[in-house]
Amino acid sequence: MMLQHRAALARQEAHREFAAAFLIGFGFWHATDAVLSHWLFQLHHIRMDTAHPFLWDLGWLGVFGLVPLVLGRRMGGRARTGLPDPRALLPAVLVGATVLAAVVSALPPPGDGARVVLLADGSSPRMVFDALGDSEARIVSGDPAGCAGWTRR
Repeated sequence: MMLQHRAALARQEAHREFAAAFLIGFGFWHATDAVLSHWLFQLHHIRMDTAHPFLWDLGWLGVFGLVPLVLGRRMGGRARTGLPDPRALLPAVLVGATVLAAVVSALPPPGDGARVVLLADGSSPRMVFDALGDSEARIVSGDPAGCAGWTRR
């Protein structure tokens, strides 16, 4: 997009518009990451080694999500008029499709219970398959043929 609009970057206010767009994109990404990765899917937190990881997540959302969004909006505060070029909607459509795919892929399979896998440091494939074979666990994916000496009981 920068190459397509390089003539517009020579304008006097272009640096301000570019900085505003950067801050809005940066803030939007971190706000989306906080809501989806930290809270909705519980994939990770900013700090796991604290008694209150949610407070760290909130601080991160504020400093790296909301503050850049507000600053970017104030810097590029002109309202647009007219409809956008349909080609300009392609990045938003791709981002939306990616978010939707992430949400769908994170859903558990229908009818299956939760899956938890715990591996100790230094676990060999043979140890893992032996431990699973001794439990009531069902192996969903794996290659026991690659583990020499492993047999299902």
